[in-house]
Amino acid sequence: MTGRLQKGMLTLCIGFLLTGCVTIRPDLKPTTPPMFVAKKAPLKVAVIVPPSSRSVTTLTRIPTACMDSSAKFEAAQYGTVFEQTVMDVLSRMYEQVEPMQAIPPESDHNAILEVSLTKVGMKLGCMANPESYTLAEGTFRALDANGKEVWRSTLTSKRNDVGLIQSIGGIDQKIGTDLSTAIGLLVSEWVQELQRYPTKQWARGGGGSGIEEERVARRDSGDEERVSVKSDVDDPPAVKAPKKKNAYAVVFGIEKYRERLPKADFASRDAKTVANYLTKVLGYPEENVVVRTNDLATRNDMEKYFGQWLKNNVEKDSTVFIYYSGHGAPNPKTGDAYLVPYDGDPTYLDSTSFPLKRLYEALEKLPTKEIIVVLDSCFSGAGGRSVLAKGAKPMGLSVEQSVTSAVGKAIVLTASGSDQISSAYEEKGHGLMTYFFLKGLQGDADANEDGTLTMAELYNYVRPQVEKVARKQFNNEQTPQFVANPEQLKRGGATLIEKGGK
Repeated sequence: MTGRLQKGMLTLCIGFLLTGCVTIRPDLKPTTPPMFVAKKAPLKVAVIVPPSSRSVTTLTRIPTACMDSSAKFEAAQYGTVFEQTVMDVLSRMYEQVEPMQAIPPESDHNAILEVSLTKVGMKLGCMANPESYTLAEGTFRALDANGKEVWRSTLTSKRNDVGLIQSIGGIDQKIGTDLSTAIGLLVSEWVQELQRYPTKQWARGGGGSGIEEERVARRDSGDEERVSVKSDVDDPPAVKAPKKKNAYAVVFGIEKYRERLPKADFASRDAKTVANYLTKVLGYPEENVVVRTNDLATRNDMEKYFGQWLKNNVEKDSTVFIYYSGHGAPNPKTGDAYLVPYDGDPTYLDSTSFPLKRLYEALEKLPTKEIIVVLDSCFSGAGGRSVLAKGAKPMGLSVEQSVTSAVGKAIVLTASGSDQISSAYEEKGHGLMTYFFLKGLQGDADANEDGTLTMAELYNYVRPQVEKVARKQFNNEQTPQFVANPEQLKRGGATLIEKGGK
């Protein structure tokens, strides 16, 4: 029997083993990711791992004889391995780390970190398709000493490529090692975020710069996000939204840019508020909502979440919501529209920014039919929430086809026409379109008061409100655009709030 045939028979045997009556318990051991810190920060940090992390199982795709099947491993101690890895890493970063069951009502901790393992996945290849890998996913929150959320992020590990299993003997150890590595890579992703946003900058004490102190320092340095205005849409209405277990959202808000571009006023605040409405009003699970703002919203982040993260999670019956607040840019030569990430440069769009058509192409490949895209940006290059390369002239640019004509099955709401600019609504502390979008979700867009809100209803409310304020206050024309295919338009685009969900 040739080596190739032996491997094929082995894959077949493993497939029957995993899909049959035999259950494998992977031999999991903590895998500490590489560290990037030189010395411990003088902080006392509380760490919370919710009980839900301890019941995570892994779904394994097994191409048995090159025909996909699947099996679930019996619940193993993934949560325990995850917690041990987190504690090991944090003990190297901070002087005192204390595990806790819940957020303490009163605490002498400098900071609180809540970490959740939400998914562990594995794909085993066969001879015709030898691609094999493991992945892990988690949700991470940082809280100040008073329990106030400072930032939240849903992260997916880098793909841990693994080879074909060569023998049935030791299969539990092999799989356990691969899954442990995936968990370690997930924690490594999180550690990198912690280091990009050092804890001592927002924690109480420890570095002499609590949140309020840092806000003052940032304001004095001209780097303060404009959040002083309290808006009537900041707090979502008190509703009991039914959970949409299979709903996923990617939310980007970029106010400040690395390349000294003009600020997109209130963009990061827009993103955080929209994400809050998604979970509180529209029923999206918190662990399914990715929020990236400012320096955490790079081109690589867009590649990762618009591409692989959605591809890994979205299924046939999923709902997908994409929100972007920040600068757009046109390519004067091609007419293509680009989203400008934190590290974007309008002079080098192709290599530093994210083409809108690539976003639409990625969404088109998803198996689901319900996709909503909301863009509080503009692509004219004439100002507002758009930028242009030095020396280029905005006159005559038209990116309408790039923005709205190639959207495929996605339903798209944009803040303005292709030759217009999108404004910030300073007295309300949000982008002009986003403010009325949120106002509509509060119930103002439900004109017939039937308790059901569709994207078409929301657009019919948003458009005249935006046009009126833009004309009166800014002496400017801003007309939001709504695009959906004929079949979608018959049912109002997409239903955001179901009757009885209020």
